[in-house]
Amino acid sequence: MDVYTESELFNEIRDAYLSRRKVAILGYGRHSKKGTEEEIIHIKMEDFTLDKGKVIAEAGASVEEIRKVASEEGLLLPSFYNGSVGGLLANNDLSPLFTHYGSAREFTDWVIFMTPYRAIKWKGVIGSKGKIGAITKAQFSLFPKPDRVFMLERKVDPNNLVKEVTELLKLKPLALLIDYDGSFYIHASFSEKIERNGYSIDEGVPNVEESNKNSFIVKLNSLEDFISLVDKSEPVYAYTIVDSKLAKIYIADESSLLGFNYYKADEPQLVFNKLKIIFDRNNIFI
Repeated sequence: MDVYTESELFNEIRDAYLSRRKVAILGYGRHSKKGTEEEIIHIKMEDFTLDKGKVIAEAGASVEEIRKVASEEGLLLPSFYNGSVGGLLANNDLSPLFTHYGSAREFTDWVIFMTPYRAIKWKGVIGSKGKIGAITKAQFSLFPKPDRVFMLERKVDPNNLVKEVTELLKLKPLALLIDYDGSFYIHASFSEKIERNGYSIDEGVPNVEESNKNSFIVKLNSLEDFISLVDKSEPVYAYTIVDSKLAKIYIADESSLLGFNYYKADEPQLVFNKLKIIFDRNNIFI
């Protein structure tokens, strides 16, 4: 079912709620599991406007197109997500740009989402992966776009990792990603050229290939926690964005995460299951 207005969306959700049908809310489909729904609702509301460093966008608007238009005006939307605005907010994925700009939750001013009862304006829906309602519209803050971006990269011994990251943070990086694929690597981006011993220099921002298969989000208190996580779980791959206090880890055996605070990457945090009691008492959103 395609919906083009908020009233159409509400009618579909309300009808599903009263008849206790399961539904999934899709933009470009990344934040829902297909195959188990009785009904799939595609958000086709795709308008957006830019004004005075802000963008107001409907849930079906293309994040990539917003980035492009913003860039032409010398502005930056700090996300690499290439789906819809609704997907960007529903997922709230880790971005390498978090270190400087924060997550979608931080640079979003407000969000409206639709429940079986009414539309609600509340940023708390960000990261819910469509489990408590359907995002319809949001306002973002944009930022001045750097003229050039330089990236430093190097392999680093885990014993020196914390010290090295501490020194890099003093230089105010735009992005600071630490990853592990058998060894630890630092990837840091700056708006001006910086030379440091042992680093290769390129242009751009580090990014990671996103997949949720066999992956988990682990909550951290410090960079030392990330080193400990890697040491104890021996992952195929893992990364953290400095200051995010989160890591994404790819492992074959979930039991190796025993003792860590974690959840599956393709599911929302447990708090959203509790919020379903308030926003979705018939448990229609999946």
